[in-house]
Amino acid sequence: MSTGKVVAHCSSTRKGEDLVAFMETVAEAYKDVPKIHVVWDNLNIHYDGASNRWTEFNARHDNKFVFHYTPIHASWINQVEIFFSILHRRCLRWSD
Repeated sequence: MSTGKVVAHCSSTRKGEDLVAFMETVAEAYKDVPKIHVVWDNLNIHYDGASNRWTEFNARHDNKFVFHYTPIHASWINQVEIFFSILHRRCLRWSD
């Protein structure tokens, strides 16, 4: 779906529970989309872990999420980070 809509959230912590809560927001925002592809790097909270957080999350949402992981030393994700840095410097820094 090409809407240009951005779903974002800032948090003071970076824990698995925080990410699950954010992903619940994503699931609600795109509830009418049949498949949602998520690209993640290799941060530890992006994996299932002992709690099977993403397996259970996906089951709650009819397995509509497809998780893709970047290779351990992927540099292409840096391009996304560069894009957001430019966006911040040129547009967002001076807005209220």
